[in-house]
Amino acid sequence: MVGSSLSGRPLMVASSLSGRPLMVASSLSGRPLMVASSLSGRPLMVGSSLSGRPLMVASSLSGRPLMVASSLSGRPLMVASSLSGRPLMVGSSLSGRPLMVGSSLSGRPLMVASSLSGRPLMVGSSLSGRPLMVASSLSGRPLMVGSSLSDRPLMVGSSLSGRPLMVGSSLSGRPLMVGSSLSGRPLMVGSSLSGRPLMVASSLSGRPLMEYFRR
Repeated sequence: MVGSSLSGRPLMVASSLSGRPLMVASSLSGRPLMVASSLSGRPLMVGSSLSGRPLMVASSLSGRPLMVASSLSGRPLMVASSLSGRPLMVGSSLSGRPLMVGSSLSGRPLMVASSLSGRPLMVGSSLSGRPLMVASSLSGRPLMVGSSLSDRPLMVGSSLSGRPLMVGSSLSGRPLMVGSSLSGRPLMVGSSLSGRPLMVASSLSGRPLMEYFRR
C-alpha cells in the first residue's frame, strides 16, 4: 500500500527480507519517516530534516537507536557508538557549542569545542586515557597535545602569532622547540635520536641555516 506523496499521508511498503512492513511519511509534510531495518528487523525512524526535529535511526550492529538532531537547528547531534554501544554526542558546528564524542577504545568521552569560537579543543587520549587539549588555531593561543607514547604533554604555539612552537620529543621525552618561520627568528629542533637539540635559522629571513649539537 502506497499513499499519495503530495497529500502528506504516509506510504507503507512491506519488507522483502523480514516480511515486516516499512512505513514512510511524506517528506514535505514534516512528519517522521519510519523504515524497518533489513538486518536486525527493528524499525528505523527518521524525522524531517526541514522541521528541525531530531532524526532517530537504529544501529544495525548493536541494535541500539541512533538519534541525530537537525544540523540547521543548532541542537546537539547524538549518535550511539557502533563498537562500545555507548552514545556519542556532537554539537552543532555553526552554533559554536562544544562537540563531545565518546571514546570507542577507552570508553571515556572526548570533548571538542568549535574551531570558530576560539575556545580550546579537548580530546581524550585513547592510549593512556589522559586528555589531550588543543586550542583554536585562529585564536592564536598555543595548542597543547599530550604525548601518546611518553604520556608527557606536547605544546604547540600558533604559527600565525609569530610565537615559537614547542613540541615534546616522543622518543626521548625531551621537548622540541621550533620558532615561527614567518617571524624571521631561528628555529630550534631537538634531535629525536640523540636527544640533543638542533638549531636552524629561518630560511625566509635571509639568514643562513645553522645546525649544531649541544654538548
